[in-house]
Amino acid sequence: MRASASQLHYGHQGSAMVRGLSFTPADAVGLPSLSLYLGGRPVVLQGDEALPTSKQVHVGLVLDPASGNAGLYVDGMQVAAAAMSGSLSDLRDVDNWLGRSHVVSDPGLSGSLSELRIYGRALTQQELVTSRDAGPDPHFLD
Repeated sequence: MRASASQLHYGHQGSAMVRGLSFTPADAVGLPSLSLYLGGRPVVLQGDEALPTSKQVHVGLVLDPASGNAGLYVDGMQVAAAAMSGSLSDLRDVDNWLGRSHVVSDPGLSGSLSELRIYGRALTQQELVTSRDAGPDPHFLD
């Protein structure tokens, strides 16, 4: 797994990436990439292999302000990690995109999103696996 701090820090039309959150399943080099700006500096999480196609994939972002870590998970496995400061409540509420990157040259999502879930705490890796295994609309955290 790796964290990337490359050209992804520059967003729409080359301006500094001071927008909200974006997730693209395939950036300019074909890797899943998530970037977010929590008011300090951009956090960029880039997976190390392409997402599978023609099948449903469970993608999770875990922000853990207590530990200062952010993690990107695919089908319950961590594929990228980065240090972060702040919390989801610090997210700038401008230009938050799922399936579209802040980087103009990155392709958009060619698929569909089944669900979006937001929890009030950082899920564990085991909870992400359980969530993936339970499929859409699970009640494991009710």
